Amino acid sequence: MYTAMAIANDNSRVSCETSSTQCTIQNLKCGVLYSIVVTTASIDCGTINGSDYQVYSAPCKPDNVSLNLQCSTDVALVTWENAGPDQHQVVTAIDSRGQATICNSSSSNCTFDQLECGKKYAISVTGYTNSCSSEPTVAKELSTAPCIPTHVKALVDCESGITSVTWDEALGATSYIVYARGSLGYNTSCTNNNFHCNFFNLECGQDYNFTVVARHDSCVSSASETITVSSGPCPHSGLQTSLDCDTNTVMVSWTPGRGILYYNASADPFNIAQEQSCSTNGSSCNITSLDCGESYRVSVSGQGHGCPSPSQSWNRINTAPCPPTQLRVNSSCTSNNISVSWQASKGSLSYMAVAENADGHKWSCNTSSTTCQIPELLCGQEYKVYVIGIDLTCIGAMSEIEMIRTAPCVPDNIQKHLDCPSGVLNVTWESSGYFTKFRATIVSGKGHTSVCKTEKHYCVVRNMECGMTYNVSVTAQDEFCNSSISPLEQVETAPCPLSSFHPLVDCSTGVVSVTWNNSVPGVVYTVSAVDTEGYIHNCSGTNSGCDINTLECGTEYNITITPSRDTCVGRESNAKMIKTVPCVPQLSDVEIDCLTNSAWVMFENTAGAEGYVITTTNSQGAVQTFECNSTSDGMCALPTLNCSQNLTFTMKAQNEQCISSASNAVTTETGRGMIA
Repeated sequence: MYTAMAIANDNSRVSCETSSTQCTIQNLKCGVLYSIVVTTASIDCGTINGSDYQVYSAPCKPDNVSLNLQCSTDVALVTWENAGPDQHQVVTAIDSRGQATICNSSSSNCTFDQLECGKKYAISVTGYTNSCSSEPTVAKELSTAPCIPTHVKALVDCESGITSVTWDEALGATSYIVYARGSLGYNTSCTNNNFHCNFFNLECGQDYNFTVVARHDSCVSSASETITVSSGPCPHSGLQTSLDCDTNTVMVSWTPGRGILYYNASADPFNIAQEQSCSTNGSSCNITSLDCGESYRVSVSGQGHGCPSPSQSWNRINTAPCPPTQLRVNSSCTSNNISVSWQASKGSLSYMAVAENADGHKWSCNTSSTTCQIPELLCGQEYKVYVIGIDLTCIGAMSEIEMIRTAPCVPDNIQKHLDCPSGVLNVTWESSGYFTKFRATIVSGKGHTSVCKTEKHYCVVRNMECGMTYNVSVTAQDEFCNSSISPLEQVETAPCPLSSFHPLVDCSTGVVSVTWNNSVPGVVYTVSAVDTEGYIHNCSGTNSGCDINTLECGTEYNITITPSRDTCVGRESNAKMIKTVPCVPQLSDVEIDCLTNSAWVMFENTAGAEGYVITTTNSQGAVQTFECNSTSDGMCALPTLNCSQNLTFTMKAQNEQCISSASNAVTTETGRGMIA
């Protein structure tokens, strides 16, 4: 009798008995490696550990297959049950095109790490031993994660503000999600089962990072590559404009809009003119070179990364009026008013004509026509004359300049300085403004005219006629005009000297009386008596004469008469010489020659005496007079006198006109002398 045994690795045993040389061992466990041994009943084996003859049982058919897909990596873990301990399994993944991917495992799981995205796989597991295979399990379907979307593109429709995102179809995807993440924190998404998605309300002025993921029922793909697109810029606002009238430059400012890279401010003319603009990445700029007298529509537009920011509003700007042309200025030498005319200028509602002198002082007139008169300019000034146009807000540029000069100023503060004795008149004056020379005119009461031309502020006129009234006037001149005549100033020349006068000495009193004819009313005549030493004695009269009672005796005087009116003294008359009464002589002694009764009278010589007269008076009153025509050393010799008489001697001095008063008396007696 034989026993055949199949011994497993876990020492479990299954056997069959037979008397022949074969038998069938049933109820083997699947997937087990058995050692086969055969024994007989006569052999007593305590322990049988196996043999070198081994055989595998049929592999177990795996069951309870499960699939676990890691979507992010497309790594699939396949697990199952009912795997024999000594068998191995082959997991087969067959895609839709019949291509198989194999995974071998001796355990109860196997990992696929090279499955392709976006595919459906039929997963089955088959057990294997060295000679047999089990039936494959019922195939299970595995959908790998959709492929990552590619060729993602985003396009902003600047007019509608819609951002469209497109991509290529991703295998395995049943729908897609597009994520938009804004640079300022605004996030949104869009889901679609097509290959594009529209974002209708993205916030303006942000940079958005767009990514797309594909998905199906169980998986979402990894995100696509990121693309960055800027939404349309936020509109700018608060447009403000101001005009620099002097330069016709518009200063434009606004409140910036988010997402605008730069701005363009433009001035678009309403009429035929050239558009001007300025650009900046700030919030203001200046538009220059605008034409005068034009109206412009000023607006601001911006440019974002991909979209413009159109102008939201516009302001109207009227540039400063154009300068008037064909300037004409009419001036007159007789007036300081000027008349100005011009050709009308573009953009001007009114005009102002200006005359500006060298000091910057201005005179002007305003009008809505093309002519006006500027009155009361200063005399003797050079003016630049121009016209400017005016509108509601601006004073325009000036026209061409025309230079004019007003007539010279009338000289004033006329001063006359007359040297009365010489008849030389010095006329001075003051003036302002421009002149080239002056003309002083002196007209006498007789109509005689003297003219003095000079570049200085004075003029000297000689040989003024005495006793006349002159009218003095001055005018200023330039190259083209004379000023008006200054106010007349009258000059009265010195009174004329008397043509004749008569001095007369009163011998009894010593008073000199001077008389004349033809006196002039208002003229004072001063009589001067000047001796040889220069001492002067005066008297004055306004009619026909005056007396001088202070003259010295025995003195020669030159008599002159000087006429004067107020402070003006005329030339003196020709001198006439007079001699005053001789001074009274002084007797000192009388000597008598008693033998001959001759007498010698001793005296002191007296001034002005041309001769002497000696008078003797005796005790009976008899008077004798002797001419003393010959004197020597103060002594006068008398002829023989009567003897024995008591005589009183006196002496008088005389000249051609007068005899002086008697001297002191000396009494003596003939025959002997005695001083009384």
